Amino acid sequence: MPAQAPQEVGTIRFRIVLFGGIFLIFAPIGVLIALVQSEPPGWLYGLTMWTLSGAIALGWASMFNRRGKWFWLLPVLVLVPIFGFPWFFTWAFRFDWFAAGYAWPQAARRVFMLVLGILSWATGFPLIALYINRAERIATAARTELRLAARMHDTLVPSIDLSTGNLLVIASSTPSSDMGGDLVDAVVQGDRADLLLADVSGHGVSAGIVMAMLKGAFRTRLLQSSQPEEALCDLNAVLHDLTTAEVFVTLAWIRVERGVDCTVALAGHLPVLRYNAQTKAVDRINNESLPLGVDPSQSFVVQSFKLAPGDTLFVCTDGLMEVLDGKRRQLGFDALEQCFAHHAGEHLREIESAIRALAAAHGTSHDDQSVLLARVR
Repeated sequence: MPAQAPQEVGTIRFRIVLFGGIFLIFAPIGVLIALVQSEPPGWLYGLTMWTLSGAIALGWASMFNRRGKWFWLLPVLVLVPIFGFPWFFTWAFRFDWFAAGYAWPQAARRVFMLVLGILSWATGFPLIALYINRAERIATAARTELRLAARMHDTLVPSIDLSTGNLLVIASSTPSSDMGGDLVDAVVQGDRADLLLADVSGHGVSAGIVMAMLKGAFRTRLLQSSQPEEALCDLNAVLHDLTTAEVFVTLAWIRVERGVDCTVALAGHLPVLRYNAQTKAVDRINNESLPLGVDPSQSFVVQSFKLAPGDTLFVCTDGLMEVLDGKRRQLGFDALEQCFAHHAGEHLREIESAIRALAAAHGTSHDDQSVLLARVR
């Protein structure tokens, strides 16, 4: 986030401006009520009415500003004016608490009340205008930043449609906000293809920054021609040192060499599904390691096997399986596996469309959704 973040609308200073403006705009309602009486009110009585009206307005504003968290104020805001105010003023006049205010001449009392109301409005409206103007500037800056973040995401995580040698690869990521934390990447060097799908914890710009850092580190590490398990140890150490304790990354790294030799390394990620074109069976390649950034001394398990023509690999992020239906039930990974098995013989784009359609039909998601598919021709 930018350096100006502490000046956001929700800070104490701007809340004071907002609530001060609300108080001053609605407080004169009490003045109007006092002025319609047959005799001009004393200054103390009028000031009390002014204060109570502003306080009631503050109560309503606080309740709605907290998005229902202060809903317990509703009975207070309704019952106190109806029952509390009459009781209070009955006893106040009985004991002459407002007597001092009636020592002034009627004209002076009326002028005082009018001046109080006018000054209150004249001060309250500029405060509200100041708050709205500042809030609009902050909102405009935020919208600009989000547009830039969306462009950065499109640049860093473009959709992949790759054909190299006898390997076909497609991948795409749909962020839950303008800047997502999922990463899909594919790097081809000679007869070797390295495919990456990663999911950074959290959402928004903060997750996007870690995602961008991970992509840069991943591509830099590939220049050294290291094995996935060695590279993951280095990436893990870097992420652990540069991020906070609550930040971690689940990752699936698939390396295909010469179109037949496949190595899969998982770091806390969902299983990779392998469709065997000859047997028509779908196997799970399960995770055996912690996510990146959790334990700097973690070692990573890799699994190697041969691919045959028609074999297809599928991996996704948890944003697809965690979609909730109307009863808040998750779609689950088993449903994704069944869908993949049913469509595994189709074109890769058709498989992806079927997977995404299944998730969309199940319900809504508040997480990034990414899919990577690879097939040997």
